[in-house]
Amino acid sequence: MPTSFNGAEEKLSYRDLTLQLEFSLKLLPKRCREIFWLSRVENRSNEEISNQFSISKRTVENQITHALKHLRVSYQELPEMVLFILLITRF
Repeated sequence: MPTSFNGAEEKLSYRDLTLQLEFSLKLLPKRCREIFWLSRVENRSNEEISNQFSISKRTVENQITHALKHLRVSYQELPEMVLFILLITRF
């Protein structure tokens, strides 16, 4: 017997998750959010980001780590792979 697929329900769940993600990211400090965005969405290297903001690469790494920890706490009920897929497909 074929399995039924409810695309509307999946779209709603995906939309809910993306709204939660956007809200979670807005809770981060502005610079942390910017660094995370440049790194994970725009695929900029840590060196490029450090040059852009005139900060050390270590500071960039720390900010990305802070953002990822924040998102893991916000989405602790989701497997990490789901969060990763959500991040890369959303933006």
